[in-house]
This record gives sequence, C-alpha cells and structure tokens, in this order.
Amino acid sequence: MSQLAVNNGVITITYSSTAPNRANSKINGSTLTLVPYTSIDGSVSWKCRAVGSTAAPAGELMGTTAGTTKAVNAVGTVLAKYAPGECRA
Repeated sequence: MSQLAVNNGVITITYSSTAPNRANSKINGSTLTLVPYTSIDGSVSWKCRAVGSTAAPAGELMGTTAGTTKAVNAVGTVLAKYAPGECRA
C-alpha cells in the first residue's frame, strides 16, 4: 500500500509494488475503495469495491445529515481477478 485516502467517508487504498511496499506488480497503482453505509438496523456497514463491482448493501450511503456530503458509491481500479472475493460482488 502506498496511500490511504479518506474523502466523504470513502476510504481509498492505493497499492504499490515499489520498495518498501510489497503489492503484486499486477496491481501497482491500482485502488480498492471501502464505501460506508448505514444498514437497516442503523449500524455502519462497509462495501469493498473493485472493477466490475455492482452490489451494494441494503441501506443508505453515509453522510445524509445536514451539512455533510454524502459518500459516493465509488469503484476502485483493481481488476476483479486480483481483488478479495468480497470486493468482486
């Protein structure tokens, strides 16, 4: 991992294979996103997103209160074949 960024609650992980990082060179420079939702019971849930991911948990994107910017259901750039199974859905 070379960078971890947070924007409106969405966490974006950027991978790097440049030393001292140890990501596979096939995902060098690619990203995964973790998108926050408020689930039906009011708890926070997260959805990992890679290229081709279309599923979203039931509930609302976080950030719906006045004065806050709603999270965006952003998709990362890591190809699905290199992403964890949860990020492919």
